[in-house]
Amino acid sequence: MVEYLRRLTSPLGSAQGALKEKRWEDAVRHYERLRQQDPEDWRGYGEACVAYRHLNQWDKADAVIEEGLAKLGERRELLIAYGDTAMDRQRWEKALTRWARLREACPNEENGWMRAIEALLQTQYQRAQALLSEHQAALNALVSALMEHGMIAQAEMQQLLQTQGLQIRTSTPLGADETLVLEPFAQRLAQFQGQCAAQ
Repeated sequence: MVEYLRRLTSPLGSAQGALKEKRWEDAVRHYERLRQQDPEDWRGYGEACVAYRHLNQWDKADAVIEEGLAKLGERRELLIAYGDTAMDRQRWEKALTRWARLREACPNEENGWMRAIEALLQTQYQRAQALLSEHQAALNALVSALMEHGMIAQAEMQQLLQTQGLQIRTSTPLGADETLVLEPFAQRLAQFQGQCAAQ
């Protein structure tokens, strides 16, 4: 019982209790006490970062992790919290850099790979959204043509996009089916898969 009470009143016990109860400001205060009392305990930095993130105090979240990394070195838990902060802020490029740092320090840490893939997908998603927004009129014209005709020849597609101010480069068609855009895709994919299986 005495040990349980001691843990509850220790800076770590108080901080983790506040974190569990979502009392973020109390957690920050207790983790600060923990860092003063035991600067070698990674939780004083990594778990404090979580509390700062919940308070939307992003710069403080980064600062406390950077302080921990400076004191404790490339510690796995701190690097994960550092990457998570960039992810929460949707700073995908920064997140990619931080996950690369984790992979360098801990090559077998799954988070360094999986979270980097997530950040990369998010950058591609944002790029796709920007392209769609930028070329919405061209996309609408293309969809209308496809709905009206069911398919569209390459030359017609080029002309259609050109009227929307877009130039596309295409290779010389290899066969009759390549003059239609999108139409033969499934057949060609199956043919390609068959060639790969044969090799």
